[in-house]
Amino acid sequence: MSDQIEELRRDVVFALRGGVIHGFHEGVDNHFSVALPDGRLLINSYGKHWSELTPEDILEVADDGTVLSGRGHWDRAAFTIHRAVHQARPDVVAVFHTHQPYATAVANTAEGLDTRLVQSAMLFHGHVSYVDYAGIARTQAEGDQLRSAVKDDGSIAVLMRNHGVMTVGANLAEAWYRLYFLERASQAQVLAYSTGRELVRVTEETAASTAAQWHEAEAGSAATLFAALRREVVREDPKAADWLPATGRVDA
Repeated sequence: MSDQIEELRRDVVFALRGGVIHGFHEGVDNHFSVALPDGRLLINSYGKHWSELTPEDILEVADDGTVLSGRGHWDRAAFTIHRAVHQARPDVVAVFHTHQPYATAVANTAEGLDTRLVQSAMLFHGHVSYVDYAGIARTQAEGDQLRSAVKDDGSIAVLMRNHGVMTVGANLAEAWYRLYFLERASQAQVLAYSTGRELVRVTEETAASTAAQWHEAEAGSAATLFAALRREVVREDPKAADWLPATGRVDA
């Protein structure tokens, strides 16, 4: 299990550093987590810019908040949010929370994500939920609100009004895939709305069938996208090549 945890730590860092490349980060804030057995979590420590994080900065945290391994300390809001979601959804392994600009902008509109407007948004058709803002998530009440938002197994993204967004997945690659396309869909929506012109939407039936097509191909596509993300990170910082899976190394 220790080797598996170390590999997961490296992939959490690849995702976080990828968040910097794609503009999903916000200073030293926001957090990605991975569920481990016995209620434990892997979650990034607080206080470093995502571009500075290394696998040693990914904390292994017990259900009561005790840090079991890793360097640094966790953020209270992070622990509240992520523990609640993992408890509500045993099928979810990875939970990503960001304040990425376009998706957050869309979360702050009354309509929310228009899942009939652009193909990338149709991934989320019938699979997105919303929570209203209730302050910084440091209490059980905020955790309970998020737990309710994701308790339906069909929810893969949460738009947090006046706050940010969250995606969940059966693995890190799936959560990243959904985070990436949520931002792309939101960017397209913001740009389309900004034209002030009449918009063309697909029918409900087309949106639903396209969502099904997305999900049929998602596992393989998510793995391919995450492998590409690792390579992006290595191009930015060649030392990160040491964190690649053995099959992804030049000398393997």
